Amino acid sequence: MESSVEEQSEPPRKKVRKGTRSCWECKRRKIRCSFAAPADVICLGCKSRGTACVSQEFPYVPALASSKSGVEDRLGRRVPTWPGTDPEPDSHPAAASTRHEGLARTLRAAWPSPRELDLILSEPVGTSGFLLRKAGCTEPRWDAASARETLQLPSPGSHPVLVAAKLLTLCIHLQGVPISSVQRLERLGVSCCDIMSRAADAVKLVTGSDELANSIEGVECLVMLSTYLENAGNISRAWVVARQAMAVALVMGLHRGSGRGGGIMKTLDPGTKTRINPEQLWFRLVQIDRYLSMMLGLPHSWIDDDFATPKALASCALEERMRRIHCSAAGRILQRNNAEADLAQTREIDLLLQDAASSVPPEWWLPPELDAPLQSSSSRGGDHQQDMGLDDAVRLMDQFVHYHLLLRLHLPYLLRSPSDGNTSHHMSYLHSKITAVHVSRELLSRFVSFRKADPTGTYCTHAVNFLAFTAASALCLAHIEAWRQRQNQAPVLTTTTTTTTTTIPTTTTTTTTNPLVATPTSAHPMTFLAHPRPSDRALIERALACIQSTRRSPPAPAPDRPDPTAAQMATILRHLLLIEADAARGGAYRHRTTPA
Repeated sequence: MESSVEEQSEPPRKKVRKGTRSCWECKRRKIRCSFAAPADVICLGCKSRGTACVSQEFPYVPALASSKSGVEDRLGRRVPTWPGTDPEPDSHPAAASTRHEGLARTLRAAWPSPRELDLILSEPVGTSGFLLRKAGCTEPRWDAASARETLQLPSPGSHPVLVAAKLLTLCIHLQGVPISSVQRLERLGVSCCDIMSRAADAVKLVTGSDELANSIEGVECLVMLSTYLENAGNISRAWVVARQAMAVALVMGLHRGSGRGGGIMKTLDPGTKTRINPEQLWFRLVQIDRYLSMMLGLPHSWIDDDFATPKALASCALEERMRRIHCSAAGRILQRNNAEADLAQTREIDLLLQDAASSVPPEWWLPPELDAPLQSSSSRGGDHQQDMGLDDAVRLMDQFVHYHLLLRLHLPYLLRSPSDGNTSHHMSYLHSKITAVHVSRELLSRFVSFRKADPTGTYCTHAVNFLAFTAASALCLAHIEAWRQRQNQAPVLTTTTTTTTTTIPTTTTTTTTNPLVATPTSAHPMTFLAHPRPSDRALIERALACIQSTRRSPPAPAPDRPDPTAAQMATILRHLLLIEADAARGGAYRHRTTPA
């Protein structure tokens, strides 16, 4: 009797003719199963539908039936249990295990071959360490040895989420590999773009399932996927994935923390509890959400700043304290932008950012010397690849964030003037104009230095390009506004001619206008831009050249071609420079501001 039950519980298998490829989902839908390329592991139909693509060579596991209603079933599987209780076990452990095994095989099929992996790991790591740290990787350093040790598939039988995490680590590592190494690997028959595309498509089978993502490792996978998409320039998709990660984390109770009555923190690997701090992971989620929302002009999802309370900040290191204040300021700026611009709120956020700046020593704010060989790396023949140091790269990105927040805070007042004649408001507007111009210069100078270390812009460039584009546009608009104010408040050009008649004692004085001689008048608020104009234009033109030289980031096809988004930014900046030059020659322009 027992043997018959076991036989009935074993999912059916189907013998597939050699050379034939077909998945269970396409068979169920009675449609043709086709693949874009022979190396693809997901068919075109499953890729468009976002469904699991399991070959008919593997066991078929139908949708599990349940006696519960639909709502009860969703609640039973997705709502975390109360603290102190165990999560509800899977009612069909054998079927779930079989399903996970099939999915894990699909994920492992996307892993590069031993030859491909060996060739990849023989190349310089480039800026992979920085990109992985941005994604939340806890590796203290990332060099050839640590990369070779980390980029190994987990043991057979591991949960699919753990395999997906390794695939995403590999994808982000490849994003940081220098373009010269990518081209060298192409000549050896290893396509980094194909490997990343294949791995990212396979990972979607895990990240697209709420059931699989409902764990600490699942949230970590979503964070890594969002970072990977942001690095590739797909900011909108990165924002959607970050929102999905926040939703899963909220259901898990991650926002309450492990020590504040939070829900059961489900983990898939015993080492996760020592490797990942739930509170730090939650802060990273809030940070990503606010950062991407500000770039896209969208509202953020979490308003509380419990990560930046005085008690929470007291236990943080200096740079971590500054990052948390930055995140709090970003949330307040987003809230202000969604309502009417308020000068009082702007002053409050400005003081908060001043507090963030004072969290670190003054020398921390000096631009990193990126031209120096800050980190030794692998050499191949006579070609020695020099990479910027990991700590200096992180410090530079923190400086970018600080100056960008200041620019976004004061940008709404760059082209405005107080209409009520209030002297206090006039000084506040002037402070915003001066601050916006100052931080634009600081950001652009660091951007030019940053791009010297990477002339073709192959890593972490799309987001940095956007920051530089915002700063260059603001600086150019400030000069156009300065020329407009000079025209509106032009000095009266006159000369006085006095004619005295011979009739005594009457004296007649006649005044005529001479358009060639000027008499002094009061200066307009934007006079401070007169002398720095040549250097500002040179800085904008240098930044324009850097943006224009950006190449496509993998896994986009033809990564050696110009990036289309960067080309659009460059076109807008060229038009603004032409307008500014024409305004300097006397051209008249008007501006109109509209809500974001």
